[in-house]
Amino acid sequence: MKIYNFENIDMVITNLTKEETTEWYNKQYDTEIKSKDVKEVDYHKGFWNPLSYKETEEMNNKCQYKRISETREINNPKQGQIAEQYGDLYKFTTYKQALELYKDEEKPFVLCSTEF
Repeated sequence: MKIYNFENIDMVITNLTKEETTEWYNKQYDTEIKSKDVKEVDYHKGFWNPLSYKETEEMNNKCQYKRISETREINNPKQGQIAEQYGDLYKFTTYKQALELYKDEEKPFVLCSTEF
């Protein structure tokens, strides 16, 4: 299982080869990215992963989070840090953690994106 960075926009987690993942991505998003332009992510870095409804309720009861806009550490978050943005709660997850979380997934998917 690996995570590939597509044009600094989409991070795709997959069991496929880089070439197969690029082909899948191009079909899904009607693009023409070349596999040589696709890079594997730095697994020590990460992304803000949305919490589930249950996790959000638990965190709201504990009130143990800050707004992302109020958090100085937003550009250097800590693993497991919880933050709020637009009413939703997110947990900072490293790409290495994501490999473990999604290890049973059989099909590639966009793990996170810089575009909404």
